[in-house]
Amino acid sequence: MLAQRRAAALALGRRLKGKREGAKAVMASRSKSKADQALQRIHNAGADATWVEADTADAKQVERLVQDTLQRHGRLDYAFNTPASGCA
Repeated sequence: MLAQRRAAALALGRRLKGKREGAKAVMASRSKSKADQALQRIHNAGADATWVEADTADAKQVERLVQDTLQRHGRLDYAFNTPASGCA
């Protein structure tokens, strides 16, 4: 699963770079250390990304994540969730 998320982060970075100037990604996870690798891949692809601590299995944390994103960036064009490692 982690490899799939890294690949998704790299693909997202490439798409953001090619789509429009000023595009930004907001990534959420429970662990910043694992997110740092994906963030670096997005940055290396030439796109902007930030990380927010959130457990996407918790609806209240997801709502906070969306509200924070809207407040910070003014809009949310796309949202997707990749499965966490260790899910049954």
